Amino acid sequence: MSADRDLDKGVLLDRYPALVAATASAGVLLVGAFDLPFGYYQFLRYVVTVGAVLLAVFALRAGHPRWLGLFLPMIVLWAPADVIRLPQPVWVALDLAVAGLFIVAGFAIPAPAPSKTKGVSSKPSVPMAWWMMTAIAVGIGLAIWMMAGSSGTGNPDCVTTYDRYASCE
Repeated sequence: MSADRDLDKGVLLDRYPALVAATASAGVLLVGAFDLPFGYYQFLRYVVTVGAVLLAVFALRAGHPRWLGLFLPMIVLWAPADVIRLPQPVWVALDLAVAGLFIVAGFAIPAPAPSKTKGVSSKPSVPMAWWMMTAIAVGIGLAIWMMAGSSGTGNPDCVTTYDRYASCE
């Protein structure tokens, strides 16, 4: 019964502010395991990169720098600037595995401990931090996505494939 009250009051997000970014990134990755148009995988790269950066920031704020060993490879592998070519089964396995890792990280990265100055405890602004950082990250991701221009090569005969690059033969 008290768990229901905790969820109603937003205590879960107060304890685990990275959970929103982790869940959003995991959801996009789970959908990405299906065979979808090339444009979705471009969007997926932005979401996963921004999500990994956000979770890295949450981990550093919480005093857990060891999580960078997980998020830095994600940032490199799903980087929107350069497409890493891997076969479809490898991408599906990576999408599913990293979606699970995002969820685990969302629950494992706690809110930063309150700072104490001169014996006075000050409450950190953690309750608003999760939505503010998520909104900023989504805005930056959308801006980058819109500035990147159109997807594909402009060739109507070009076939786009799951492995996130356009192949025109």
